[in-house]
Amino acid sequence: MNNFNFPTFKQPGKVRKIIPQIPRENLLDWMRHYFNLGIYSLLYPIGGIIENLIAKISEKQRYYYHRWIEEWKYGSGGD
Repeated sequence: MNNFNFPTFKQPGKVRKIIPQIPRENLLDWMRHYFNLGIYSLLYPIGGIIENLIAKISEKQRYYYHRWIEEWKYGSGGD
């Protein structure tokens, strides 16, 4: 998914007009979600790079590592 297709990047002026109409609690909740989306988008590719290092860990640790990578993938909107 290309995050640069979101309306916030295509038409930032519209977003600036809408923000004053949104209750502060909702805006903060949205900002937290948007921030986390960005963090997960950064972490997911890094997880693929680290893949080569996990050959030396136990099977149980490897299982949890793969679940972590899946969390980053789906959390970033990469599904």
